[in-house]
Amino acid sequence: ITAINSDIHISTMLTVEGDASEGRCVLPTKLICDTFRQLKGEVCDVTYNEDNYAGEVRSSHGVYNFLGREDVDDFPTFRSVDNTSPNYHAVKVNPKRLSDGLSTAVKYSCEDEMKPTMCSVLMEFEPMSLMFVATDAHRICTQSYTTDDDIQFSVLVPKASIDTITSTLKDCDGLVAIESDDDRVEFTADKYVVTTRCVEGHFPNYRLFLPKCDNSPIIVNRNALLSAVLRCKPFSDESTNIMR
Repeated sequence: ITAINSDIHISTMLTVEGDASEGRCVLPTKLICDTFRQLKGEVCDVTYNEDNYAGEVRSSHGVYNFLGREDVDDFPTFRSVDNTSPNYHAVKVNPKRLSDGLSTAVKYSCEDEMKPTMCSVLMEFEPMSLMFVATDAHRICTQSYTTDDDIQFSVLVPKASIDTITSTLKDCDGLVAIESDDDRVEFTADKYVVTTRCVEGHFPNYRLFLPKCDNSPIIVNRNALLSAVLRCKPFSDESTNIMR
């Protein structure tokens, strides 16, 4: 099963029961997804006629008919990562760390699509570490995890692709294989393969904005600090949300 748009490609494989004939069909996404979502994992019989593009899903609850699309041969393709590229890199990471890092950092990314490098999350691999970074020019988020790989490269993951990546891979068993080349990155785990274009350009040098040393640590109650910030927030400027 394959789905694709201009920025991201996802594919997976299912095991079928009984005899199945070979064939291809292009299905209306919303209709077929809503139908199977309501069947909640029930085993169904699916038939499809390539001559008239008529399909049928039969379950214990009823029979659901749909029409596929005629342009099967025109279904778009999406280039996979080129493992012969001089800029090819491969690494494996824990799926929970990948999901947590991306889903947390993306909240601090920019909303302005005119700034594509800031409307993304930087995944920076260094020897024995992985850093997730995002910023909207007012605030910055960095998360660091240890890894077992002695490798160094970075990719800019577009904000629009992150929800698909995290929701698909967060509960996978084993490690997620990450491969990248000049302009895309691919995540593989279990039976899923998610490929997305990388954002072109250079991410801001975030290290310039991080404190060089921590000479004045302050320990406060988390709930008390959050409560104080929420009380002050209504009086801050809507465009900057700056508070002292």
